[in-house]
Amino acid sequence: MKKLADGWNEYYHTQSELIESHSVNDINWGKEHALDRIVDDMQNGAPPQRSNVERYIRTGDRRNRHRRSILRKRRALLEEYPQDVMQSYEAALLLRELFEKIGRRELEVVLQVGSGHSYRDLAVYYGVSVLALRQRVSRTRSKAKKIVKGD
Repeated sequence: MKKLADGWNEYYHTQSELIESHSVNDINWGKEHALDRIVDDMQNGAPPQRSNVERYIRTGDRRNRHRRSILRKRRALLEEYPQDVMQSYEAALLLRELFEKIGRRELEVVLQVGSGHSYRDLAVYYGVSVLALRQRVSRTRSKAKKIVKGD
């Protein structure tokens, strides 16, 4: 074999290992991840060392196992709580009622807080103090709870 430029020997070695394997498993996904990282390293002008490549393989392997465990949990949740058309329809009706009785703008603020926006960022956006926004969200949540419970 011809001598390859710095770093490409590791790519060739990892690619050869991947080609010799005839199965799809976590280690092979880790090797795919390592190949991507080797190319990234080469583009950044830092040829990878074998120890880094082995670390890349372990990281890719670990990420794939984690991804599969999340998918298993999600699949179990979906099987445990099946969604049917009637539940979706009732939820849509309830949301429409909330928008009508509370108001779109007030409910949108609560939804933005619920989706992860910080009170500080939202307060700046709406031009109010953080305390005022917290009170507004609290009152809106209370109103929504009363409507949902049917009070």
